[in-house]
This record gives sequence, C-alpha cells and structure tokens, in this order.
Amino acid sequence: MRRRLWAVVWLAVTIGFGAYAVRGVDLAEMRVAIAQAEKAWLAASLGVLAVAIALRGLRWQYLFPTPGRPSLRAVSIALLIGYFFNNVLPARAGEAARVLALARLAPVSRATAAGTVLVERIYDLLVVALFLLLLVPWLPDISWLPEALPLLALLVVALAVVALALHRFGDRPARLLLWPLRRFSPLSPARVDLAASNLTSAFTTARSPRSAAIASILTVLSWLLVGCSFWLAMPAFDLGLPLGASFLVAIATALSGVIPSGPAGIGVFEAATVVALSAYGVEGSEALTYALVLHALNSLPFIAAGGVALQLSARSG
Repeated sequence: MRRRLWAVVWLAVTIGFGAYAVRGVDLAEMRVAIAQAEKAWLAASLGVLAVAIALRGLRWQYLFPTPGRPSLRAVSIALLIGYFFNNVLPARAGEAARVLALARLAPVSRATAAGTVLVERIYDLLVVALFLLLLVPWLPDISWLPEALPLLALLVVALAVVALALHRFGDRPARLLLWPLRRFSPLSPARVDLAASNLTSAFTTARSPRSAAIASILTVLSWLLVGCSFWLAMPAFDLGLPLGASFLVAIATALSGVIPSGPAGIGVFEAATVVALSAYGVEGSEALTYALVLHALNSLPFIAAGGVALQLSARSG
C-alpha cells in the first residue's frame, strides 16, 4: 500500500509539473527547433558536463577516510551505476544503488558509503545556496526569489547545525538517532552502535580543515562546470542569454531535485528550467525545447555509461 501511495505521488508530481512546462507550447515549432539545433554546441556542453561528473567522482573518493579509501575506478563505476538508476527509477533510487555497488566493488561498509553520500549532499546544497546568493545582484526581477531566499537560508542553517553537531559530538548524534533500533529491531545493540559509527565516519574527513577545503574546491569546480555546460547548450537554440541565466537554471534544477518525482525527475526538471528561463523573458516553445534537450544531455549519455558500469561491476564481482 505504501509503495502504491508513493507511486501515485510520483505520477501526480510528474504530470503536474509536466503540464505546467508544456502549457502554451507549439509542438511543431519545438520539433523544428530541435532538428535545427547546432550539434557542436551540444557536444561541447556534454563534454564539459562529463568533466564535472568526473570531479564529483574524485570528490566522493576523497570523502572516505584514508585507511581503506576505495580506488577511483571503483568509485567511478559505482557513481555511474547511481546515475543509471536515478534515471530509470523514481525517488532518486540511484543513491542507494551506488552505495550497494561500491560495497560490492571495494572493502567499505554500506553505512560508511551512505555517510559519504550524505556529506556530498551537504556540500552540494551549501554551494548551490552560495551561488544563488552571489548571483542575486545580477539576476533580473524574479517574483519567487524573495520567498525562496529565507527558505534557502533556513536550509543552510540546518545543514550548519548538523555539521557542527557531528564535529563537536562525533557519532553520538547518530547513536541517539538510531537508539530506537536497539529496542525495536532484531539488531543487537552492538550492531546498532557500529552502524552509527560507520555512518558518521565519513565526517572524519570533513572535520579536517584541509580535507574540507579540498572537498569544497572540488564541489565548487564541479558546479561551475555544470553552469558552463548549461550555458554552452544555449547557443544551440540562439537564446542569446548571459552566463548567469545558465547558473540560474542549474540552481533551479538542483533545488527541484528535493521534490519526489519519477525517473530522471521527468517533468520537474523541465518545469524548473522553464521557470528559470522565464525570468529572462524566454517563454513557451523556446524554453521547453531547451529544457528537453538539456534534460536529454543530462540523462541519456549517463544511462548508457551506467549500463557499461553495471557490466563492469558484474565482471568485478
């Protein structure tokens, strides 16, 4: 029953956001625009995006404690498997899939790998929030921005509190959070405590100023490349927009990722892109054409690469 309820939610979200994105769109005009898109710009966009993903793989490897740190090959294969399942299953199932894949490919516990994924999300959200705050003076008048900034500030504060709690108290917050499992699960207290310790072990790397600085630099660089990748796709459709527009699209699509949605965030990604471009006067068919092609660049190549990674993982196992 719970799975059916979530399926209804994902379907409703996909249909609702998709309907918003396609309103007032001329499908014939879209087909012509896609057919006439300059493929060289799209290829350049995909190339820059691939470098950004490679940097994220390097960051993920670096978030593991030095003793027993997995190889870059194992991390890269697991990351691509995660992208594969994020694009073919709903609710970002790829995050769990890459944790399981890495545990199969390298001698790391699932709890430790899950902890590093949590740390990644914290870095990503903080950098996205920072980019938005830095862009505010150069952005056009956006009706939803005054409402979004307080929520974003609240999110940053919440993440900072989590980071400070883990920095100050180590695995004790995780032990407290998992305490009910000691009484209401078949797991022994020792195994629950071990899970809490493994879950927070990734924060050992983040607590080091040098390690935190390197992870932050890799995160900033990866998001800068994502913004540039989105901008390189814009001349393919003669949008003529400044670099800030592509970063606003990157921020909007990143924040939309927290909304429960179907595979690859279909509908939600397009709606977020259309909303971001509407601030620059791009509406209707132009905005949705760019959104669809951009989404394809961010999904289809990584489905193919993830399929190859699944084969490599099977052979390694």
